[in-house]
Amino acid sequence: MRLTILIVMVTAGVLFGTVTFSQESSKGIGEFVTKHWRFPFAPNGQPPKGFSPLEASLDPKDCGTCHPVQFNDWKTTLHAKAMGPGVIGQWADNPAMARDCVLCHAPLVEQQPYLFTQSGSMVKNKAYVKGLDSKGLICAACHVRQHEHFGPPKAGKPLGPSVEKAPHGGVTRTTAFERSEFCSECHQHHPSTAINGKPIENTYVEWKASPYAKLGVQCQDCHMPSRRHLWRGIHDKEMTARAVTLGVEIPRGKDAIPGRAVAKISLINSGAGHMFPTYMIPAVFIRVELQAQDGKMVAGSRRTDRIQRILEFTNQGWVERSDTRIAPQKTHVFNYNVPNPRGVKR
Repeated sequence: MRLTILIVMVTAGVLFGTVTFSQESSKGIGEFVTKHWRFPFAPNGQPPKGFSPLEASLDPKDCGTCHPVQFNDWKTTLHAKAMGPGVIGQWADNPAMARDCVLCHAPLVEQQPYLFTQSGSMVKNKAYVKGLDSKGLICAACHVRQHEHFGPPKAGKPLGPSVEKAPHGGVTRTTAFERSEFCSECHQHHPSTAINGKPIENTYVEWKASPYAKLGVQCQDCHMPSRRHLWRGIHDKEMTARAVTLGVEIPRGKDAIPGRAVAKISLINSGAGHMFPTYMIPAVFIRVELQAQDGKMVAGSRRTDRIQRILEFTNQGWVERSDTRIAPQKTHVFNYNVPNPRGVKR
């Protein structure tokens, strides 16, 4: 007897390698990240004298003039789609929540059509650049502050500010762009938001507790291999498949149970440096069924196991109903046991 096992997976990282950081202290990197991601951002303001319109632009397509590979990668990502109807609708439904959402989904002041006063009312934003809000997490959100440009180390180039003449005044280079701390500002919610001890977005803490952190494997090693601006994850079929290892054990011979179709399905989080999946939206389903000789499913034989963190918003606030996600290097087991009628093919 054979079983058809379908795994429908909607997360995760894959181990690509390690990065060492010998030129900057962890303290210095931490201080840079804290300053760089100090919300809410200040407006970029007027560009320096001598900047061309292209150099002064915050629009990703203008960045793509000189950085086409990064721009074309970014266009394919969820970062580019971070501002959609769900977030935009919050402006009308719950403005206070929208203010928090846009800090990561479209963080530049120039992306926000409205700003909040100290009294909580909304006013039109004079610094708003029309159309920039719909482009989500744009290049400038990570790389530009007050028209100063920042980026990771480049082969043969020193850390710190550029010394040579270059477009947009050069780049200040720091290894902070290669550290998980850089990603944590949006991918780690504050402990005060915890539900049953875990914030909705808890990826950085999950990574810190994993073997990958001890090995020095950073978020960027898996999600930005070779510095590609792709950020593949749960939404990418190939990366998700590489994140897990499937095992199937079927008792045979004297261990078989007469009249029963039995299997032990093991799913190991062998490649993700955080929970699989890492937050509450994605779900992973393991579906097992018997197949008849004609190729059709044997009626009543399908069993489904769900791997997900399920939260529910109630009158008392958020409540965690279940959490079956898989920690790094841990195993989730699903036991299949149904009647085994005659005529089963697999």
